[in-house]
Amino acid sequence: MLHSHIDSSISYNGFVGHVGGDDFVCIIESSYENCVDICKKFIEIFDKEILSFFNEKDRSNGYLMALDRKGDFDVFGLTSIAIAGIYGIFNDFSSSSEISKDVAVIKKEVKKQKKSAYLIKKLTYIEYLQSCAHST
Repeated sequence: MLHSHIDSSISYNGFVGHVGGDDFVCIIESSYENCVDICKKFIEIFDKEILSFFNEKDRSNGYLMALDRKGDFDVFGLTSIAIAGIYGIFNDFSSSSEISKDVAVIKKEVKKQKKSAYLIKKLTYIEYLQSCAHST
């Protein structure tokens, strides 16, 4: 679903990869505004299509009752998606691990919303210039 949406949304190179579990990575070459539009549209599609995995009662309630990890019944919201992104010049990162750590912080923040949402950290040119000054 993600791959086909990216392919149809951008006219440049794009990459979608599976990190593990329910985590994916998507790298696209596009404007910030287009990245925001892609996130919004994907959330709209996801939120609509995910409903087919739930029964009518859970869909109308907007939640489901199920056993938690401890074996107790609990209320769970319907499945949502959290999109964490970074936009800009990546030269200030020294490794892919550093990028992963930054994205993890963003993902943690966006998951606080308890609904499908996105957050894109926009790297500034000032941050890029500062990283260049530190590397010389």
